[in-house]
Amino acid sequence: MKRVVTINLNGMSFNFDEDAYDLLRAYLKRAEAQLAADPGRAEVLADVERSIAEKCQAFLNAQKNVVAATELQSVLEQIGSVDPRVDGATSHTSEMRGEKQLYQIREGAMVSGVCNGLAAYFGIDVIIVRVICVVLALVSSGAFLVVYVVLMFLIPYDTDIEKINDQSLPGFMFKFVTTTKRKVVGLN
Repeated sequence: MKRVVTINLNGMSFNFDEDAYDLLRAYLKRAEAQLAADPGRAEVLADVERSIAEKCQAFLNAQKNVVAATELQSVLEQIGSVDPRVDGATSHTSEMRGEKQLYQIREGAMVSGVCNGLAAYFGIDVIIVRVICVVLALVSSGAFLVVYVVLMFLIPYDTDIEKINDQSLPGFMFKFVTTTKRKVVGLN
């Protein structure tokens, strides 16, 4: 029988078994030590805490309310260690490890965020990507619009932006595409 420890991560309560709690405490202490000289330490630690909370949430449901040590270990492996040499940010994001990820970015999106994601991926201005999309749609007599719609369903949303919930046209498109993706995958 193991004890269960309730902790607050990113404003949410989590129950961890004793081994998971010890693992988390050791990880956060190492992170604090690695970032001791970093002026943005508090922000980085808050981001790490938010990331841990989001990933731990996936292990919980109505029948299970305790995060086990093995589950937390997999979460911490996904996040990786904190690297103070990378602009005071964590090295767990694939972009900071040198791998680029293509996401739909809803922040500032006109339809679904495909152009924003492509612009961020290629490191160019979003206006240029939008102009290219319009030109391709005109040159292809609208056939490129089919490609754009396919990209809407294939490119995942940026998970931080996915929490935005508004009633605008991009919000409607976001909800429609997200709901459809989940139905296809079988999550709904």
